[in-house]
Amino acid sequence: MSVNKIQDENNITLDELAKVLDSGAIIQARSLLNSLYPSEIADVIEGSPRNRRDLIWKLVSNENKGEALAEMSEEIRGNLLDELIDQDGTEGLAQIAENLDTDDLADIIKSLPKHLIRTAVKSLISKIKTVLLKYYHSQMILLAD
Repeated sequence: MSVNKIQDENNITLDELAKVLDSGAIIQARSLLNSLYPSEIADVIEGSPRNRRDLIWKLVSNENKGEALAEMSEEIRGNLLDELIDQDGTEGLAQIAENLDTDDLADIIKSLPKHLIRTAVKSLISKIKTVLLKYYHSQMILLAD
């Protein structure tokens, strides 16, 4: 799909998104961007200039970030992951990972710098434990009733 022809039923194009961003209408830009499929969001980010990618990435909802990352080239995914980890540590990655299939998550983890892989995996394991404990607790409450 050509980056300049990315469209959904609302006929959103890169040019329209750029105009909205240039006008400063960030809420409208976020809404337009998140109405796209994650693969289209990835195409928008990849087709945007480097200085605009970071802004666009910040507008992507956490629900879409994981799948969009999985669809990106390794180079761009790596750049965005570096910035994410610089800002949020591996906790930001753990939040994104909640909505990913394991194969997509494995691809993303492979994109991390080697020194961060261990930390990221520990963070993800901690997140999984928390989710499992909440599930276990809710099941125990149901059984008690």
